[in-house]
Amino acid sequence: PGAKQLEMCVYGKRLRHGGNPVLRWCASNVSLQIDGAENIKPDKKGSTGRIDPIVATIMAVGRALAHKDDRSVYESRGLR
Repeated sequence: PGAKQLEMCVYGKRLRHGGNPVLRWCASNVSLQIDGAENIKPDKKGSTGRIDPIVATIMAVGRALAHKDDRSVYESRGLR
């Protein structure tokens, strides 16, 4: 889920990375591997560069999705 959400953010131009040169370089090293169920994962085949920051970003997005709370901040703090 994290990889799909990150892909949607990239193509939707909603990913803000401040022009980070390391993240940009690592993104240029990544290719995607898609299985039969249309799950995607980063792949390093054919590249000599690193992809670790991209993998970390995918993991962070996945964790953020797992803890998504649709309640208002006022409800979660007992103000409502």
